[in-house]
Amino acid sequence: MAASPFEPVLDPVQDAFVSLWGDMGSAWGINRTMAQLHALLYVTEEPLDTDTLMERLAISRGNANTNLRSLVAWGLVRKVRPNGSRKDYFEAEKDMWEITRRILEQREALEIRPALERLDALRAQTGASDPQLRERLDELAAFLRAFRGFAQVVTPLLAARNADLVQGLVAMLARMSKPEA
Repeated sequence: MAASPFEPVLDPVQDAFVSLWGDMGSAWGINRTMAQLHALLYVTEEPLDTDTLMERLAISRGNANTNLRSLVAWGLVRKVRPNGSRKDYFEAEKDMWEITRRILEQREALEIRPALERLDALRAQTGASDPQLRERLDELAAFLRAFRGFAQVVTPLLAARNADLVQGLVAMLARMSKPEA
């Protein structure tokens, strides 16, 4: 393998973080390899090439390429090409506010919106023929719309990196969720 212009050196804590991010991604329904690729790029200061990523994570080229394409499409990773290099390198967005905003937008666009469209079609088909099913579908649709509204309120706060406002919103929601004594 040709020498890389960037030599990643991870300490044990960084390696543990890559593993943790992979576990968290899996728990949230994200491909473990995709999460680990993102974590590795997030904790390294210099961009990494596909060969280095494959070696560090012991994954195939196809697995690396597929997941890198997804990370680029989500806007969590970008391709860079160092001067004089013919290889593509990758670097992660380092701003956690921006990362969270992009993930929230993608999950809403790729999961919530299509689910609502399908749910609305099912609700239209159900009509009055099965009132119990219709009621459950209506409740689910109301919940998804509420979640979508929450995401639409939080996304600009994340873009503005307004920690005080986000923490205030969380505190308010926490107070509202506690039953009165």
